[in-house]
Amino acid sequence: MNKTIRILAIVLAVQAAVSAYSLMGRSSLEATPANSSLLSFEVGQVDHLVVNDAGQASTEIVKQGGKWVLPAADGFPADQAKVGRMLDTLHGLKRGLPVAASGADFTRFKVDGKSFERHVLLKKGNDVVADLYLGNGAGVNRSYARISQDKAVYDAAVGTYDLPTNPDGWEDKTVLGLADKEVSAIDLNSGLKLTRTVAADKTVDWQASALEAGKRPKQAAVNQWLSQLTAISFDKVLGKEAKPDYGLDKPALTVTLTYGKSARSYQFGKLKDGDNYVLKVSDRPEFFQLAGFAVKPLLDG
Repeated sequence: MNKTIRILAIVLAVQAAVSAYSLMGRSSLEATPANSSLLSFEVGQVDHLVVNDAGQASTEIVKQGGKWVLPAADGFPADQAKVGRMLDTLHGLKRGLPVAASGADFTRFKVDGKSFERHVLLKKGNDVVADLYLGNGAGVNRSYARISQDKAVYDAAVGTYDLPTNPDGWEDKTVLGLADKEVSAIDLNSGLKLTRTVAADKTVDWQASALEAGKRPKQAAVNQWLSQLTAISFDKVLGKEAKPDYGLDKPALTVTLTYGKSARSYQFGKLKDGDNYVLKVSDRPEFFQLAGFAVKPLLDG
C-alpha cells in the first residue's frame, strides 16, 4: 500500500510540474499581444544590415554618406530601393499566433542558432537593434521566424529569397544607365559617327558621317540600339583589376557616347570561357560581367 501511495504521489508531482511549465509558457506568450510588431526598431536609425545563412555565406550592407554600399564589393552601390523595401518589410512584421514555443521545435522549423535559412542582424552603429532567424517557407512570401533569445516561432510575411547572402543580389544593377534622349553623338570603332540634330521645326534626326549625301540612317533602328545600350544591366561586378580572360585587348565592340558636356566610352570583351562578356566603361573603375544575350543585339546592330 505504501509503495502504491508513493507511486501515485510521484505521478501527481510530475503532472503538476508539467502543468506548471505549460502554464508558464502559455502566460509568457499571452503576455505579448497578438498582431503587435515582431521587431522593435526605427527604420531611419539602421545603418548596417547583415544577412547570413547556415552555410556561412554572408553579406553586409552599410550606410555611408546617406547611401547603402557593399563593403565586400569595394563599396559598390547597393540597390537603395531594395534595401529600403526590406527594412520596411522587417519593420512591418507582426506577431500572429505562435506556431511553436519550445526549443525542441527550432530545428524542425530551421530557426535555431545552427540550422536556419537566414540570420538577419540590423544595427545602429555597434548596437544590434534587431536579431532575427528565418527558417522554412510557410507559404508564398512567408517564412517561419524567431527572434534571437525568444522561444516563440511565428509565421512571418517575408521570404528568404528576398534576402540574398551574396553581394550580387544587392548590387545596384542600374548604375550604368543613361538617359538616351540626352545623347547627342555616337562614335563606333568602325569609324561611323552618328550625330543627333534638331531641325528648325524641332524634328530630332540622326545624321551619319559615313553615308552618302542625302541619305539618312534608319532612325528607329538607331534609337532602339541606343536605348539598349543606355539601359544595359550587368550580372555581377568582377572587381577593379583587368585580367587577360576578359578579352578587352581585342574588344568585340568599342563605342563612345557624348551626352551633355560629358562622354562615356564602352568596351565589350568576350570572356575566354562561356558566352558571357565583360564591359569596361570609362567613368567607373569596375569591370562588369554581362550575359551574352544582353550584348548580342548591340553587336548585331
